[in-house]
Amino acid sequence: MGGPINKLTDVVVRRTKYDPEKTRKMADGVGLYLEINKNGSRYWRLAYRFGGKQKTLALGLYPSVSLSEAREKAETARKAVRDGNDPSILKRTSSGNGTDAGNTFQSVALEWLERFKQEWTESHFTSISGRLRRDIYPFVGKKDISSITAPELLSVIRRIETRGHLENAHRALTNAGQVFKYGISTGVCERNPAADIVGAIPRPSVKHMSAIIVPEQVGVLMQAIAAYPGDTITRCALQLIAHVP
Repeated sequence: MGGPINKLTDVVVRRTKYDPEKTRKMADGVGLYLEINKNGSRYWRLAYRFGGKQKTLALGLYPSVSLSEAREKAETARKAVRDGNDPSILKRTSSGNGTDAGNTFQSVALEWLERFKQEWTESHFTSISGRLRRDIYPFVGKKDISSITAPELLSVIRRIETRGHLENAHRALTNAGQVFKYGISTGVCERNPAADIVGAIPRPSVKHMSAIIVPEQVGVLMQAIAAYPGDTITRCALQLIAHVP
């Protein structure tokens, strides 16, 4: 058999614009394609089958990984498949830690953050990325995302719980689950272990704000609002809230 029939060129890859409404996929041939996200980020991916299952291998971010380099990585991965090895779980030659550089939990999480940050406020993005960096990456960030088990993730979340940060533990679990769901959608993992441990962490107690229920006190409050010397819109909003259940 001959080699892959390549469809892309450096000029085409460089000049193709992103679509802010949808993700684009530009095929190069034999499973290799460039995924152009709505925010303009570009990722090389290889679609392949192994063990009867359709899978996806992340090959790097363009232009850090050029077209020719992506083709070389893709051919190396294809050879691994032909030799009976799954390229997603081969050991990295440089570190020997048994994970694939493109499919670690941290690399998938960073890709997820980059792809969706335009849909969030800056403070929300900072909060999520900081939580992952502080509470998740140090423990499972360098592991292949497909190898992380529910008990392993639970031990990470319980570290947060033992610090007395129960609400943050639930938020970290939610964010981890979002990363796994993104990994499933891109083909780098098949399960979301975060879903398997929902209910294993106690829910934080809910404290309701006290309300004024004595009629005389309500009258005093409304008089105070009416005498509010600040912005008129603010005063009207406060008066409206009192009549909305």
